[in-house]
Amino acid sequence: MFLYKKLNSISQETEDLFLTEVLNSKVVWFTAVNLPDGALEFVRDKPDAQFFMARLTKFKQLSKIISEKYPAANLENSYVTRCFPGYHMIPHIDANRQTALIIPLGTNKGKLSYYFFGKKLISHTYTGPLLSRVDLYHSAENDSPDIRYSITLEIPGSFITNCFKYW
Repeated sequence: MFLYKKLNSISQETEDLFLTEVLNSKVVWFTAVNLPDGALEFVRDKPDAQFFMARLTKFKQLSKIISEKYPAANLENSYVTRCFPGYHMIPHIDANRQTALIIPLGTNKGKLSYYFFGKKLISHTYTGPLLSRVDLYHSAENDSPDIRYSITLEIPGSFITNCFKYW
């Protein structure tokens, strides 16, 4: 598929370790405000926000394991995300990156949709790590009744190059 690639699963033990650290941490969560030019501004307090991010580097044990498993990942520009039930992200193109590696945590996995000329082209519900093109219009959706947590890694390089790098 030219939009995403399923990757090998991480062990249940590692996933549980990641989720435990996320749920027990005292990190600051930020949300994004869409600016008129399509850019995002990160803020701490936004009423009725449903999507939040925390810098991956704030999770010490998680960062250490991620850097060993995915050494090419740019941890400084990677995040843990918290997506509330019913949230549908506005379709967008990520700034300054072409590829993201998404690792869902817990039983509520993720759903990505890709768009072409404003129309939804395809939706993909993933059950494990996923390499995704983010240089095309895409959005995240949480149609479940539960909060969804994911790790979103910035992976330098093109999607095609990374498809060969990550199996």
